[in-house]
Amino acid sequence: LYPNFSRVIASDAYMVTAIVDFLTKLDLNYVSVMFDNTHESTRLYHRLKDGLNLTQICVGKKLMINEKTNLARMLRDLLKDKLASRIIIVMGGKRLTELVMSTVSKTDLEGQFLWVGNDYWEEYIYKNLAPRGSIGVHFKRPSNQTDFHAYLQRLDIKDANPWLVRALETKDRCKDKKCLQQRIAISLKNPHAVLALMKDCPYVLANVLSKFLKYRCPRMVGSLALECFNRISEDFKLYMNHINAKEDIRSFKLNPQNSNEMFSVVQSAYDISNKPFELAQFSMKQNTTLVLRQFSLSQLKIPFERLRPESFCWKACAAGEYQYARSRWCWSCRRCQDNELVSDNLKSCVLCPPFYWPHTSGENKMHCRKIQVDRFHWFYRTAAMFLAASLLGSVSVLLILLLYCKKRSQPIIKASSVEISVIQLLLIALGYGTVPMFMENPSSLRCTLGLFFYMTSFDLLYATMLIKAIRVYRIF
Repeated sequence: LYPNFSRVIASDAYMVTAIVDFLTKLDLNYVSVMFDNTHESTRLYHRLKDGLNLTQICVGKKLMINEKTNLARMLRDLLKDKLASRIIIVMGGKRLTELVMSTVSKTDLEGQFLWVGNDYWEEYIYKNLAPRGSIGVHFKRPSNQTDFHAYLQRLDIKDANPWLVRALETKDRCKDKKCLQQRIAISLKNPHAVLALMKDCPYVLANVLSKFLKYRCPRMVGSLALECFNRISEDFKLYMNHINAKEDIRSFKLNPQNSNEMFSVVQSAYDISNKPFELAQFSMKQNTTLVLRQFSLSQLKIPFERLRPESFCWKACAAGEYQYARSRWCWSCRRCQDNELVSDNLKSCVLCPPFYWPHTSGENKMHCRKIQVDRFHWFYRTAAMFLAASLLGSVSVLLILLLYCKKRSQPIIKASSVEISVIQLLLIALGYGTVPMFMENPSSLRCTLGLFFYMTSFDLLYATMLIKAIRVYRIF
């Protein structure tokens, strides 16, 4: 019956939503999350993870704390990591909260991180024990979701309450819904009827619990009140035996219309009155966050740009640059080759096809565009000069080759190695012979053969010259 009676402790999902929504409003999109191995902390972490998955906020590091963790060393390692976020969300109970605050107060880590915590953290903010500049979220006031009396009036639903419907059908011989509703209404008015006692029991319990919490857990709400009650739950049994709660049962009012549950976001940046700043309010009913004021950086040692991932982790790459991953969420920019485009996901480069080249359009978008053909034509003067030089060079090579063949018995020809000299002359002729290939309309085959023959002729020509030099060195 509890979900239909009263919700005096707000769900963790609302608190997580308040934290995520507040960070989103401030454009703080890159965080680290700290939690320990307790059930409560792990549950809060998974709640936060589900909330972050619906936003653009990225978790750079998950900081799991256990008994063997050296928290001070872990935090110093975070300071050395240039890609780590300086915003740490603490999802844990009282033990983890006290551990973090004790570590920060005993080291030089004060003001080095922007801490964001739950209602445990907020309690220490109001006690002036939290690190300066940190943020806490807490449930402002408990309220009720549904009136229990209205719930009891709907017990005629056969699927939800088969036991009651079956009892009324048997005892009062009710066969239709109208009869069931009439019998329920009559029973609620009879103070000795079973339904009337059912209606009074939760009110009595709520009244006793309210008095007990005011006496033993003053000024505590939400999970703090739950933790306090769990510690002293045995005392509650004794308390119930020594109090007459029914005498003022009607003074404990449940208002089914009061659904303006609010979370408050506060920061431990103190003003002249030595009170924390209230930064925002989160409405559970409307699922919206009202930002009252911007959080203060005056008591933090963090440069403002270290809170914005765009300045050190999510850099906007220029045209022609792709995102080179340096960690799970961070990247640096690297330039593609001249004949490459940046892929659509900005993670790699894509090679343009042959005879295509990257081109930037008017919308600053790049695409591969076919290269405009700009070549020598036969009737160009420059082309005629190149062809004439190529022809003259080929004729001169042929004449020298004939001269070598005619004078091959001469000592100077023999000393220069006739075979190697002939190879050299043929390679020079091959180089001259590639000139006409570059005058034709370019194609993949012509360009490949032209470059191959031209480069091969030079490579082999230098190789034969090296052979001759080695021979001379061995002789002398």
